[in-house]
Amino acid sequence: MTKAEKEMLPVLKKFEESRPNDYSRYEFSLKLAIETTSDSLDLSVEDLKTRSVQVQNKAEREKKEIESVRQPKDLEEKKAEEQKAATDQKKQRKPPTLLRKGEEQKKQ
Repeated sequence: MTKAEKEMLPVLKKFEESRPNDYSRYEFSLKLAIETTSDSLDLSVEDLKTRSVQVQNKAEREKKEIESVRQPKDLEEKKAEEQKAATDQKKQRKPPTLLRKGEEQKKQ
């Protein structure tokens, strides 16, 4: 995506500088395309790892704020539900087979 944006931005700017006869018809769309492409290129150049870490930290802070506002009773219920969900994942059913009761799979 970044490669295509790097290639497209100079083409759009060159087209804008050439100012063809019917430029007024699509002037707004061309300017919008140039602005959008340059903004997208700037964002893609930023370090994605730092952005993801910032988003994750923000989500954790919001979660802590929500938990601090809750009543102690609500927190206990939530923790109990999380523990129950964890134990339910451990007690998963065996996958179904087409074998009847008592039949065993033949070893080759």
